[in-house]
Amino acid sequence: MKSKTFSFSKTIFHKNATLYWPLWGIYTLILQLILPLSLWGGFRNASRTFQGGPTVDEARFEVLANVLELQLPMFLVFVMAVVFAMAFFSYLFNGRSSNMIHALPVTRADLYGTNLITGLVFLIVPQVIAFMLSVLVCLAYGVSNVQYLGIWILVMAGFSIACYGMAVLCVMLTGQMLAVAAYYVIGNFLYVGVRTIVSLIISIFAFGIDYSDVVQAIHLEFLSPFYYAFRLVNFHKKTEWVNNTYTAVRGISFSGAHIVAGYTLMGVMLFVLSYFLYKKRQLESAGDFLTFPVLKPIFRWGVGFCGSFSLACMTAGILMTMNIGEELPIFIVGIMIYGIVFFYVAEMLVRKSFRVFCKKRWGECAIYTVFLLASFGCMMLTAGKIESFCPDQDDVQTAFVYLDYPIEYETEDVKQVLDLQKQILSDSRELKKQERESDEQAVIDILYRTSKGNWISREYTVPLDSEQFDYAAQIQKKELEKDPFMKQLVCYDYENIQIKGGTLERYDQDMNYQGDREISQEQAQSIYDALCKDAEEGSLQKYNMPYCEEDGEDDETPYSYQLYLEYQLPEGATYENIYERCQKNSGYSTSVMETARKGIYSSRTVYDADEDSGGYGPVPYSYKRDGTWTIPVSIGKECTNTMRALIENGVISSEEQ
Repeated sequence: MKSKTFSFSKTIFHKNATLYWPLWGIYTLILQLILPLSLWGGFRNASRTFQGGPTVDEARFEVLANVLELQLPMFLVFVMAVVFAMAFFSYLFNGRSSNMIHALPVTRADLYGTNLITGLVFLIVPQVIAFMLSVLVCLAYGVSNVQYLGIWILVMAGFSIACYGMAVLCVMLTGQMLAVAAYYVIGNFLYVGVRTIVSLIISIFAFGIDYSDVVQAIHLEFLSPFYYAFRLVNFHKKTEWVNNTYTAVRGISFSGAHIVAGYTLMGVMLFVLSYFLYKKRQLESAGDFLTFPVLKPIFRWGVGFCGSFSLACMTAGILMTMNIGEELPIFIVGIMIYGIVFFYVAEMLVRKSFRVFCKKRWGECAIYTVFLLASFGCMMLTAGKIESFCPDQDDVQTAFVYLDYPIEYETEDVKQVLDLQKQILSDSRELKKQERESDEQAVIDILYRTSKGNWISREYTVPLDSEQFDYAAQIQKKELEKDPFMKQLVCYDYENIQIKGGTLERYDQDMNYQGDREISQEQAQSIYDALCKDAEEGSLQKYNMPYCEEDGEDDETPYSYQLYLEYQLPEGATYENIYERCQKNSGYSTSVMETARKGIYSSRTVYDADEDSGGYGPVPYSYKRDGTWTIPVSIGKECTNTMRALIENGVISSEEQ
C-alpha cells in the first residue's frame, strides 16, 4: 500500500541499529579519543608547570587549541559517511535483497528517508556526545573557552551532512558496493586530478611556464569538496613570545565558515537529488556498474580522457628523461593508443563482459578519439597563448629578475625586463633544444607585480656555455653592479643604516685561526664606507659571488677573510632584504626564495649567540633582539679600499696580516 506522505519506519531504523551498531561504536570511541579524552590527558599534563614556563591556564588553553585541529575528525567523517551509506543501502547491491525489501508494505520514500535519518544520526550523535563530554572536561579544569567547542560541533555536523549527501548520491548511481567507494573518492578529487593533468601538459609545452604557476592560476578547487575543505577549514592559534622565554597561545581563530555553510547546503541539495534518482532507479540495476544508461557514455569518455592523458604524461616524461623522441609526437600517439585502451576497459566494466568490440562502439570510439585530439589541441593553443604573453609596461608596478639573487626593476626600468623576456621568447625553439643538449644550464626567473596587485612569473632554462644565448651572462653582469649587490648583501636600505661595530677573523702566517678582532663603531663606519667603494669598483663582488671566485686572487694566495659589521636601521624603519621584498611584491613562494638564498649564500647564515636570543638558534643575517643586524662579508687583497681602511684604523698592521 503506497503512502502519499513520508513516514519514519521505526522497524527499519531498529534493523539498521541492530545490524550496524559495531560500526557506530567504533566511530564513537575514536571521536571520544580525539576530543574529550585528549583534552582530559592534556589538561592533566598541563598541571605540571615549571619555573619560567607557561602558567597552568596558558598551558591548558594551548591544549584546547591543539585538540581542536579538524583534519583528523574531518577525515574520519569522510570515511564513515560512505561506510554508513553503503551499509544502510546495502540491499540495493543484491537483486534478491532489493526485490524483497521493496516488496514490503513501505514506500521508497519511507526506505530512503529512514536510511537517510539513520545515517545522519550515526554520524552526528557521536559528535554531540564528544562535544558534551569535552565541555564537562573543560569546565572541570577551569577552562571557560568552550565557545570554540560550539564551533567544532557545528562544523562537524555540517561537514557530516555534506559527506553523507555525496555518499548517498554515489549509492544511487551504481549497483555495486565497491563502485560506491570508488565514485565517492573520485568525485572528491576529480577536479584536482584533471587540473593536475592539464597543468602538466601546459607546463611541458609552454616554455617558461612552471607547473605550479598553472595550478595557481585555476581557482576552482571547491569542485573537489573534501580536498578543498580539508585544506582551508580549521582553527588557528594566535601566539605571543612571552618574556623571551616561551610561546603562549593568546587566541584561537576559525577559518572556513562560508565553506562549511556552502557544502552543508550542497549536502541538502544532494539528498533531494538522490531521492528523485531513487524513485527512478530500476530494481534490476542491482549489481550493475552504473544504474542509469545515460551515464554510461559519460563514464567511458571520462575514464578514457583521464587515463589517456595521465599515461601520456608519464610516457613522455620517461622518454624525455632518456632523450628519446620529441614531446609532441609522443603525446599524440600516446593519447590515441591509451585513449582507445581505456575506452574499452571502461566499456568492459559497464557491461561486465570482454565482448565489447562491436560496430556501434567502434563508431563512438572514433568520435571519442577526435574529442581527445581536439582537447589536446585546445591545451596546446592555451600553452602557446600563455607562453607568448608579456604584460604591458604600463600595467607593471615592479619586476624582478632572479638568477643568483633577485634584482628589482621599477618604473621605466621595467622595460629592460620586458625586452629580456621578449628576446628569450624569440629564441624559445633553440633554447628548448639547448635545454636537452647543454650540460651547464641556469634558471632565470622573471616576476611581475601588476598595478592590480596580481603577479605573473616565468621560469626560463638557458645554457651557460653558449655565446649565442648569453642571457645568464647579461644578468650576472647586472648582479655585479653596486646597488643590486649591496641590497642582497646588506639590506634594501643599505645606504641609511647605522653602523654599530664589528669583528674581523684573525689568522697567523700559516693560516691558523687566531680568534676575532673587535672593531669599534667609528672604525666600523670607516670600513663600511670602504666596502661600499669596493663594491662600486667591483672588487668586493669577487669574494662574495660564487661565479667570481676564479677571478679573485692568484693561486698562491687563494684566501678570503670574513668580516662582520653590526648595524641598526634608522628609527621607525623596518628591515627588508631583497628576498623578502621580492616575495612580498611578486607573490613568489617564500620557501623558494629561502631555498635559493641558502643554497648560494649558506655562509651568510650567522649564529646569534646572544643571551637574549630566546633559543631561536640560527637567524638569517644574525638578527639580535636589541634590533642589531650583522653583515657577513668576505674580503681579500683586491678589496684595496677596505684593506686601506683596516690598516688606517689599526685593525690590521699590513695586508700580509
